[in-house]
Formats: sequence, C-alpha cells, structure tokens
Amino acid sequence: AGMRAHQGESVVQAQGCAALCNIADGDNDARRQQLAEAGAIEAIVASMRAHEGESDVQEPGCAALRNIAWGYGDDSDAHAQQVAEAGAIEAIVAGMRAHNGESVVQEEGCAALCNIADGDNDARRQQLAEAGAIEAIVASMRAHEGE
Repeated sequence: AGMRAHQGESVVQAQGCAALCNIADGDNDARRQQLAEAGAIEAIVASMRAHEGESDVQEPGCAALRNIAWGYGDDSDAHAQQVAEAGAIEAIVAGMRAHNGESVVQEEGCAALCNIADGDNDARRQQLAEAGAIEAIVASMRAHEGE
C-alpha cells in the first residue's frame, strides 16, 4: 500500500524495492510466491517505470526482480515467468539503457535478466531478445569492461 500511495516519491519507491528484494532473498520459493500473489512484481515494475531516471530506484528494483525470478527446480521457471509476464523485462532494459554508466544498475539488471532467462522456456528467451535484452547486456559489458 505504501508504494502505491506514494508512487511519485522516489525515496519511498527505492526503499520499497529494497525491502522486497530482501524479503525475496534466500531459498524460500513459497515466500517468492507470496510476493507474487501480493502484487510485489507489478509494484516493482510500476516503480521502475515511474522513476526510470532514478538509479536509486532502478538498482533495488532490478535486484528485487532478480531475487523473485530465482528459485529451485520447477518453481524457478514459474517465478521467472511471472516476472516476465508483469513487464519486468522491458522495465529492466529501459533502466539499463537510462543508466549505462551506473555499474550497480548494470550488475543488477544483468543478474535479473539472467534469472529470467534461466529455465527451459524458449518463448521467454525470445521475449528477452525482442525486448532488447541482448543489446542492453552487451552494451553493459562494453561500458564496464574494466570492472
């Protein structure tokens, strides 16, 4: 409710994304499912879209989506699919493009895209390609070669 009520406040959005990131951390797939059912994925994506120019929102947003998309076995694929279906791929790519010089945004963005691409789902990989994820990852690698 806090993230929805204060959509225009980047500090609230950044802290909300960071909190959701921490809640999603670890190997508890049931907790990731609880986050998805509560609308956390959509809240993170909305926050990233509303504050595309704020690296302080993009970094924890990407990190939270990375954690939610990760999991064990079949649950991993289901969580990654939920993240992709919520428009996260496009939000991550847009954030990476907007903050190409910010290594922490690039790191978290690449990690999130990696987890979304994981699993046996060629359609999702195609969605990543069509959304410009390949170009965003390559641009990130080139911009941060020495890091």
